[in-house]
Amino acid sequence: MAEYQVRLINENLGLDETIEVDEDEYILDVAEFEEIELPFSCRSGTCSSCTGRVIEGDVDDSAGQPEMFFNKDQRAAGLRLLCIGRPKSDCTIETHMESRISEF
Repeated sequence: MAEYQVRLINENLGLDETIEVDEDEYILDVAEFEEIELPFSCRSGTCSSCTGRVIEGDVDDSAGQPEMFFNKDQRAAGLRLLCIGRPKSDCTIETHMESRISEF
């Protein structure tokens, strides 16, 4: 089983933490276990509260319904749902992005 380094950043909140996430674990779950506070609501990929933007690397959030919240351009910009997001490589993710979805 692969394990990846997931860097969670948010300049406005002073967040810059790196966590180790197995390929079969959800990023939100591991962040919560590591006492990193990230926004969430449904935990099932049916809302956009946990939106993050993958800046480097790859995250798979296909277990939910990301197409309900993100158009093709937003997906291309890296917007992903972290509650159902699993890393597919080492990655860097900008967190707390729900209020900025329309910018992409």
